[in-house]
Amino acid sequence: MNHLKKILRYFAKLILYPYKFFYGYYCLFIPNKNIKIVSPTFKQLNAARYAISKNQIKKWAEIFDDLNFKENDLIIDVGGNLGYTSLQYYYATKTTGRIMTFEPYIPNIKYIERNLSSTNIEIITLGLGNKNEKISIGFPEYTEEISNNDDKNNTGRVSMINLSERVLSEKQSSCLVFKLDDLTKIFDIEKLFFIKVDIEGFETNFLKGADNLINSQRPVLYMEINPTTLSNPKDDITFIKDFFENKNYNFYAYNKLIKSKINDEFKRTDLFFIPSEINISSDSKLKKFTFE
Repeated sequence: MNHLKKILRYFAKLILYPYKFFYGYYCLFIPNKNIKIVSPTFKQLNAARYAISKNQIKKWAEIFDDLNFKENDLIIDVGGNLGYTSLQYYYATKTTGRIMTFEPYIPNIKYIERNLSSTNIEIITLGLGNKNEKISIGFPEYTEEISNNDDKNNTGRVSMINLSERVLSEKQSSCLVFKLDDLTKIFDIEKLFFIKVDIEGFETNFLKGADNLINSQRPVLYMEINPTTLSNPKDDITFIKDFFENKNYNFYAYNKLIKSKINDEFKRTDLFFIPSEINISSDSKLKKFTFE
């Protein structure tokens, strides 16, 4: 089946490439949502197609139901990339929630604006961290080792840490970064229900800058923890674990019971950090995760 999928993706890429050749980006029409998705790479286009597929929207609708989502609750997407996770949440909540997406990488802005143009999702072209500052953003060092050119240019990999010298000179740009705590009144951040964080190794910086908001509004957080993107994986993962334990949060993963030691063998994991006052039923597909 995996071999067949690879073949189908290959032919899909061939069919879509002429559009990329003439216009400089890929484009795919999603008939069940009546929207067009534009993307600089085929890999991101395929990720968008998957994210807003019927099965994925159903999955996230069930997750939000398990987490007690209510109409007009606020969802914040930190690391919006091309906007497809925001679209996923938009459709999963039946468009009844308020969604804000933060995306600071300038080359991504034209894509996310087009992809979200038919929605009321709020696009904020700022980064979020532990200081209010202007910093560099671009492709990190590990991307130099990626042989596939399409994957190598996947703008979902851009980071604000571990940038290579080549990237600093050729593909690097700068962005403004703020503490989310300092933006609460400016953007009227109330009824905060859920924060998705996927910012390629900058997660601990974000948490430090959102500490007061997390304490006061106690949202659920969903974060990618990827040792490849972290500056100091063991220390950073330990910080994340302690940060949430000290706030009386529980750890969950989707559809599997996981235990993992914080060591060099820690694998990339997507985790839910859920306040202890939210009761997750035993029949939910959210299962307890344990750091050992």
